[in-house]
Amino acid sequence: MSMFDDKYFAYVTSSYGITLLVLAGMVLWARAQFKSRTAKLDEMEKLGITRRSQKR
Repeated sequence: MSMFDDKYFAYVTSSYGITLLVLAGMVLWARAQFKSRTAKLDEMEKLGITRRSQKR
């Protein structure tokens, strides 16, 4: 009996595939948000707007 003959093989592999896609999407989204926020902070610092936590 092969692993591919199991009646749940398609369900299990598709579940793992969907999970992998969702996790990869979340990682890409988080990286994009980080880059966006970092760029916005850099832009604001160039305008002279400082962070409250920054020492003067």
